[in-house]
Amino acid sequence: MIGDLLQILVLFACVVICFRFARREKDNLYLIYCALASAAMMISDVYFLVHSFLLEGVRIPFAANDIADFGLFLLLSTALISAVGLNGKRMPLVTAAAAVFAAANICLWIGWSGEWLRDTLGGLPFGYFVCAVIRSVYLTESMSRGDRTAMWVLSALLIGIQTATFFVSPPLKTVLEEPLATALMGVGELLLLVRTALALRRSGRADAALSLCFAGFCWSLLSMYMSAGVLYDVFSNLCTLHILLTLLAIRKKVRSA
Repeated sequence: MIGDLLQILVLFACVVICFRFARREKDNLYLIYCALASAAMMISDVYFLVHSFLLEGVRIPFAANDIADFGLFLLLSTALISAVGLNGKRMPLVTAAAAVFAAANICLWIGWSGEWLRDTLGGLPFGYFVCAVIRSVYLTESMSRGDRTAMWVLSALLIGIQTATFFVSPPLKTVLEEPLATALMGVGELLLLVRTALALRRSGRADAALSLCFAGFCWSLLSMYMSAGVLYDVFSNLCTLHILLTLLAIRKKVRSA
């Protein structure tokens, strides 16, 4: 509950700060989209928090917060595209690889929950967000070739391990889910946090920093969806951290304009 309340407060601050920046900047479209995305996520969090009080333990296959989440991913994608100038950039191989990775995650969600409608409808905007993030990382050259290769390897191994859990015995499934999958998610998280911190410190790297912040948020969100219990809370709090880092990247971009 404390983590959820903290995230709501951070998102409210994002809405206020992004709109304040937008009033001062001429090239402010990405700021408006960021503010609207923060508002959508805040509404989703508030709904989920109220639901946990009123209907604790009751699973609703399709709820109002799902619609807010769909809007969140579309708005974040549009904000990133507007900020780094992704429109008109052709990256067929990168886009195809990103789409395959997003589709693999959607298939895992359906396998875990059995909710075809919700996961398919939600997977489409989320897949669009994943493609926008990965394309932006390549466009801004925010990560070296070695780092990008490492992230692709981590992603492939993670998808492979999570897929294998459907076909192995319970003892082996536990080993795959806890030590191995968690370690891979943790390594990816650490790599993105380090690269984001370095990009935020360097001058003239505003777009790269913003791209890495979005990438870190996306990875934390994916890791959260693959986790349960304490690990779910950990990655949820890391999402909040990446939101704060995104605010710093936005401030960096505004100041460099």
